[in-house]
Amino acid sequence: MIYESFKGLEKNFREARGQEESKKLKLAIGFLVGIVTGLTGLGGGFLLVPAFIYIFGFDIKLAVGTSMASFLSMAAVSSAFKFYEGVVDLIAALYLGTGTLIGAQIGALIVKLIPVRVLKAIFGLTFLYISFRFILFFCNI
Repeated sequence: MIYESFKGLEKNFREARGQEESKKLKLAIGFLVGIVTGLTGLGGGFLLVPAFIYIFGFDIKLAVGTSMASFLSMAAVSSAFKFYEGVVDLIAALYLGTGTLIGAQIGALIVKLIPVRVLKAIFGLTFLYISFRFILFFCNI
């Protein structure tokens, strides 16, 4: 995704796949992302956005929007289980949620102005940075 953004390449996988989208495949990917989200607490977007782009042929803006809309059910179910387990700092969650609510609206307005290749670079570099941070943390560096 980073390579594509810097080279300005746009691939239309939708045509290559004959415009066919598998509901079962989407359900399976959603199921796996739900498990990973429930285990790690990471938003599923780091898995869903690339899946929507490279498997289903969505453009990145549609992939991001669809991913965010799918979080409603994931967040509700996962947070309810975590709350029941007693592993939620409710005050922190409320403050973070308020900030996220405001920030998400601003991001949704700004995304219209950002070229697709720049958006892919932002997504890829963010994902790369977080991955390196987790690896360094795991290695105690």
